[in-house]
Amino acid sequence: MMQGTTVYQRTENGRAEIRNKSHGLTQSERQALIMVDGATSCDGLAQKLARLSGQRVQQILLKLERSGLIAELLLVPESIQPEQLDRDEIDRFLQQDELDPVTIISFDPDEDFSLDHAEPATPVAASPGVDLDSWIARPAPASPTPLAPAAVEAAGGPDPVRVDPYLPQGWSQASSAPQPPSPIMTPVQAPSGSARRCPGWLSWEYWFIGVGLLLIILPLLLPYLN
Repeated sequence: MMQGTTVYQRTENGRAEIRNKSHGLTQSERQALIMVDGATSCDGLAQKLARLSGQRVQQILLKLERSGLIAELLLVPESIQPEQLDRDEIDRFLQQDELDPVTIISFDPDEDFSLDHAEPATPVAASPGVDLDSWIARPAPASPTPLAPAAVEAAGGPDPVRVDPYLPQGWSQASSAPQPPSPIMTPVQAPSGSARRCPGWLSWEYWFIGVGLLLIILPLLLPYLN
């Protein structure tokens, strides 16, 4: 517990903080750093910072001390002059910029908003990474596109081979299906000239020749027949 008679003074880092504003202090913490002059006790600082509770003032002083901005005076001289600051530096240091943290006002004097007292967050086990390869769709193997029958006949090629996706790799439906026996080709002899002229066993030319001979021989045979 901090004593009310404890006196703090600014360190070189505290003076540099007033010039540079590099520690990200809130407005209340900046006001407390301005009030620390090496001569005023903690009770005196609490009276100057009347809008803050005594416990809040102690929390601010402890934070400034841990940050190395102020240090406790172990031996306080009887006559000491408070440290003076330039008015322009004070106004620039107390000016609230957009990047400066905002002071949180609480009606509970026991509530501590200091980040130094915040409990560390409970570590959460990281979930196993998702296997992206299992979610990526694999492209289907390209199958040969069969040609149309008309195109095959025009090209003079064989019938197109259809690929069955359920057959083993390297097999085709044409190779797995039973093949019909090859037809027996018998050479056909060309018909003769007489066969081409007359489909019957005699041609009409022979009939005319026979009738002519009969007309010639018949008159010669009539005297003998009588």
